[in-house]
Amino acid sequence: MDENDDDDDVGGNGKIPISKRNELIKEILLTPGRVISFTILNYKGTFRKNGYELKGRLLMQYIIDNMRNLPLGQLQTFTVPSNKSKVFFFVKEEIPERESDTMSAFVQELAKFCLDLKEYTEAYNSECHTRDKHQLEYTTKSTMEISSPSKIKRTNEDNP
Repeated sequence: MDENDDDDDVGGNGKIPISKRNELIKEILLTPGRVISFTILNYKGTFRKNGYELKGRLLMQYIIDNMRNLPLGQLQTFTVPSNKSKVFFFVKEEIPERESDTMSAFVQELAKFCLDLKEYTEAYNSECHTRDKHQLEYTTKSTMEISSPSKIKRTNEDNP
């Protein structure tokens, strides 16, 4: 992510200025908890509210591509066995110890998105329903991919 660019080509005629992209990434990073489900963000309308041509799943994919190498966390992808669709999660890195060598780099990375350590820490440590929804989605999807059960046979008891 080159911060000196004015615009990023995002396919077609749609352009999203770096500042708007960074605002959206900031909003995502301030999602409560450690795990962020892009599916939940998409349902919530996070990728619809912009004044640019790129919206919905295309904007979501653009943001995912821009967050892929972000040192503030790790992007994880799982495949849903039933329909082979991909689901994306961003798992935030743990906040470094105050006096550690990595804290300065961490704070500098947050500053790229106009975030300070206090607001990021509050979001990271937040305990609320939203955080629980993201965590549950992550646990469910990660378990589905690992276990991918074989087809379940229906019995007469399943059909009333």
